[in-house]
Amino acid sequence: MQGQFGPLPAKHLRMRVLRGLLLSSAMFLAVPAHSKTTKPTSSASSLHRVLPIATTLAVERINVGSTSGLSLNIDPMSGTIEVRGKNALRIVAKYEQAKSHLCPHAEVTKTGVLLRCETRAIDAAFTQLPGKASGPAYLTLIQLRGLPWRDNNDQVPFFFYDPVQYHLGSACPGDTPESRAECSLVAGRFAEAEVLLKQSLKGEHQAYSALRLGDLKAAAGEVETAAMYYRIPEGSYPFGLLAQARYCELTGNCLHRGSAGELFNGNTFDEPIGTELDLRWARAQVYSGHVQDAIVSLVKRMSSNKRPPLCASAEELCRRLALAGLESAENKSDQANALAFYLALPSREHGPLADRMAHAAAEIAVKMGARVFAANILAATVYECPPLELEAHLLRATELYVESDDPIRAGVIFEFARTWIGKKRHATERWAALGSLIDRNSARLDGSDPAANPALEVASELHAAEAGVEHARKLAVPAGDQPATAAYSRNGETK
Repeated sequence: MQGQFGPLPAKHLRMRVLRGLLLSSAMFLAVPAHSKTTKPTSSASSLHRVLPIATTLAVERINVGSTSGLSLNIDPMSGTIEVRGKNALRIVAKYEQAKSHLCPHAEVTKTGVLLRCETRAIDAAFTQLPGKASGPAYLTLIQLRGLPWRDNNDQVPFFFYDPVQYHLGSACPGDTPESRAECSLVAGRFAEAEVLLKQSLKGEHQAYSALRLGDLKAAAGEVETAAMYYRIPEGSYPFGLLAQARYCELTGNCLHRGSAGELFNGNTFDEPIGTELDLRWARAQVYSGHVQDAIVSLVKRMSSNKRPPLCASAEELCRRLALAGLESAENKSDQANALAFYLALPSREHGPLADRMAHAAAEIAVKMGARVFAANILAATVYECPPLELEAHLLRATELYVESDDPIRAGVIFEFARTWIGKKRHATERWAALGSLIDRNSARLDGSDPAANPALEVASELHAAEAGVEHARKLAVPAGDQPATAAYSRNGETK
């Protein structure tokens, strides 16, 4: 994929890789060497025989002087890093002078400085050079080989593996180290679970124990140790295969192979593992640059009545996937699929990312010709809008209602804006122009002419939009089709 989220130019990539190899402080897995006389006593000894792994592809360090009053908001799925704080503007000159290749675009926002990156596989931190505690601070940008692993709100949630269902022991509180460990994990007693898992690492359920130990280490940020544990199982069903998928996510070593989809094929597993793999594969596709393939598979999965609800336990991840789909949809088919997935999300008008999703969905609806529908989306998410973004949100909703010849709803939003943003800001030229248009349209609307009745137009547009979404949900991908060929179609009347 070229351009944003595409590969760096070769000469820059070679330099960044070299610097990454030299500078990354959490790069390689230390592997103790066995003597010739050493003979492992069990397969668990493979923990000490795995090859070194690299989780970092490139590193850049940019001198920002001091980090006093600064914080980072990392949103890898959007490919952005925001430096927030009252002192954020002072880093702009230094950042532009450094000429970053990983995140070359910087723009000033109302809350700080937003860096737009060339890859989604990005991480960042404020650091200091080793042994230079009193020296300048650096903004360290890290391009990952695999998927981002920090807790950045797009992680796949914890799925409970029922000890009875997976033959690990009795129901909670459990009667074996493995069943007791799983019960401890779901209860949040992680230290207790780790002790139990280490006790059972050489036992009958080694694959399960290694998988869950890897999960604990990954959650603690010890990704190299997590990768060691994930490499212990040898493809046993189901936990060995799950461990392979986790290892693939951390290292990225299989994400670009044609067989990666089979590794994450949720249809071959019982629930809840099937749903977990569906989510992991969609996330991996987005980070690998195949956003619309992910959306197609998600729409198909959401339309299945034979599987559990996809997003019931992964609300924020689903919202981030939906936002990525909405923001990257370019052609009509992609736009229809992205909008269908967004409209299928539970409680989409409230909660995390509601305002960002609404803006992206509204602009797609405008491109489809459904301006009233777009305005309704924005109007329904007013209370989820951050204070600094509220005026722009209300302006856009009012404009869309005016453009749709709906002075009634336009007037409601117009008066709401007057109350919430204040009369002084409401008296600007742009608002005044909208007010004049609303008054003019209201004057000619007497309610007797059906063609001038906005209620009829709203009902018609909503009906068309709902019909289009229902059409997308019902379409099925024929067996054997590749994701890239399974795009849903949209005719000219779908809203």
